[in-house]
Amino acid sequence: MTGISPDKVSAVLVTKGDVDLGDICSNIVAAGISEIVFWDNSRSPVDMKTIGRHLAEGFCTNDVIYHQDDDLLFHNIPKLLEAYEPGRITANMPSPWYEQVGYPEKRQVMLGAGSLIDKGLAGQAISRYLEHHPFDDDLMVYCDCVVGALAPSFRVDFGYELLPWADGPGRMSTTPGCWERKAMMDDRAFRIRDAA
Repeated sequence: MTGISPDKVSAVLVTKGDVDLGDICSNIVAAGISEIVFWDNSRSPVDMKTIGRHLAEGFCTNDVIYHQDDDLLFHNIPKLLEAYEPGRITANMPSPWYEQVGYPEKRQVMLGAGSLIDKGLAGQAISRYLEHHPFDDDLMVYCDCVVGALAPSFRVDFGYELLPWADGPGRMSTTPGCWERKAMMDDRAFRIRDAA
């Protein structure tokens, strides 16, 4: 582990603009990360969904990006910063996540529960995906499946706290067909990776 200082990290938060981000922002600032870039899908003429988290990197001044979803609190950002390794996603991914939402064991990481990624690494993974598949709504919604499977990564398990609206109406996990589409995107990404 090499670690990274918080002043060399920018944070990106993707939201629909319908929740209170105060506690999340306070938590990020308390960890020493002073730049927070918001990607608010409610303000865009086209809902870019989760791919917005990677588009927002272009507005960040630092070369390492901290990602967190708007429906949880991650209390161990300092530990994540200590665990950072350049060139790989450092992803907080508690073990029960695999059983709860079906992430394939050891084949993929998620970004939204607290992760660090070098600027441009996600873009490389998405570009690799686009060599085989179109840019469409599936990619905009499930690009984290692509990035989590095609970018180098490793997992840490520092836990997190879900916020009350995590399973509310309109959240991705409650959208009909969500898990089937996610499984399809996982399969596409793994086929690309396994063929390399």
